[in-house]
Amino acid sequence: MKKIRFLFFFTIVYSQWASFDNNNLNLDDKNTVNSFAAAISTFNVLPIDKTDNFSLGSIIVGGVNNNYYAPIFYGQTRLTWNLFLRGRMSVFSSNKKAVQLFGWGLSLNPNKEESLANWLVSFDSGFLSAHNQIDLSAMKFSVDRLTRHNGKIRYFYGFSLNLLSCSSFQQDSGDFVRNQLQSNHINIGTLMQIGELNFIPNLSIGNKINYLSISLSKNI
Repeated sequence: MKKIRFLFFFTIVYSQWASFDNNNLNLDDKNTVNSFAAAISTFNVLPIDKTDNFSLGSIIVGGVNNNYYAPIFYGQTRLTWNLFLRGRMSVFSSNKKAVQLFGWGLSLNPNKEESLANWLVSFDSGFLSAHNQIDLSAMKFSVDRLTRHNGKIRYFYGFSLNLLSCSSFQQDSGDFVRNQLQSNHINIGTLMQIGELNFIPNLSIGNKINYLSISLSKNI
């Protein structure tokens, strides 16, 4: 229980960063902001270890070439031996605006129960809103290849396709302008054990934004 409280505290402490104000930005910068919002609202995680049924975690996501950062708190449960359900949420302050995100996702690890495959197919959906800044919904499809050692995941790599629909507030007109965007990413990461915690760094390289995430989770 102490480790779970630490994970929650880890998320809250670093919860005052990302801004989603699209005003006074050129088109490329707007697409970068919207792509980052879609990435964090549909962020997916590795499946739970074969012997566990539930996990809680905290993630910090940051843009590699900019100052975009955001925290995420998530939970994941095993529905069957190869199907996993997860949910994510975050509420934080940005430029005196409250940013809220939530989402859910499913991951399938195909093959037989006694011999799980090294492939993970995932679908995620998410929503992010900030008052008078942005109102976004996104869907992501991803496929990852898992490398195991002694039955445990150690490395992973894959690709993802993210589709988003976004309404951005324009201060000069007082109206919301809606646009749609597609972003593609190549993902690579590793999983390390720190005591009873899972430490998962992940680098995602995309056509709109590159970002690095660091996740801490506890299996239950």
